[in-house]
Amino acid sequence: MSHQRRPVRYKYNSSLRNAGTRHNKNSPAQITSDRTSTLQFTHVFCQCDPTEPVPEIQAVHAHENPAIFWSVAIGAAGPVLLATVPPIRRNYFGYVSPDPIPMSYPLPQRKRNTELKGYDD
Repeated sequence: MSHQRRPVRYKYNSSLRNAGTRHNKNSPAQITSDRTSTLQFTHVFCQCDPTEPVPEIQAVHAHENPAIFWSVAIGAAGPVLLATVPPIRRNYFGYVSPDPIPMSYPLPQRKRNTELKGYDD
């Protein structure tokens, strides 16, 4: 049996609207909840009344799906760090890149011994 949370219905406080205050959906003073508990965000993709304000998508995903939110945040930080960390290490911490690995075996700089037989040759 799956447990589904009852969605919160948002509505504007009519006394603030009638008092001549400017309409701002992000102001916590202008948003009230039908529930007596604390104000909670609903999922953006649920069926909502079009006259009611919709909470911001970032806040919904951060509270409803924290694993998805943090995976996107960490994944987006990777390319940024890839572009910024190496120059900072070189310029401010004196990091020197190591010599490249040789691509072939180094050959000795001497004359070849012609008297060798078998595996030595």
